[in-house]
Amino acid sequence: MKTYSKAVTPGFLTQYSLPLVGLNEGQVEAIERDVGGLIGVDWVSVCTQKSTLIVRYDASLISIDEVIFTLSDYGLSLGDSWWGRLKLSWQRQIDSNIADSAKHEAHCCNQVPRR
Repeated sequence: MKTYSKAVTPGFLTQYSLPLVGLNEGQVEAIERDVGGLIGVDWVSVCTQKSTLIVRYDASLISIDEVIFTLSDYGLSLGDSWWGRLKLSWQRQIDSNIADSAKHEAHCCNQVPRR
C-alpha cells in the first residue's frame, strides 16, 4: 500500500517532470526542501544528471505554476523547447481539470428528478 502525505488526496495526485536550466549541485537540497514544503506537494526529487525536477502533487490544492514560481527564486528557468512548452500546457490543462473536478458537487445519483 502506498503512503501519501497527510495534506493530499490520492485521487487528485499528478506527477510531472520539469527540465531545469541553471541548476547547481549546491541548490538541490534547498530546492527539494522548499518545493516539498508547499501545501499539496506529496513528493519531490531533483535529478542532477538530467537537470530535472520530478514532483508529485495534489492538483486540487496547488498548480504547476506555483512550483515554477518557487523555482524562479533560485534563478532557475525551464527548458524552452517546443515539446517542453507543449507538455507544460498539457499539465496546466490537467491541473485545471482536476481543480474543477475537486470543486464539483455531484447531483442526484442518476435518479430521475422529482417534479
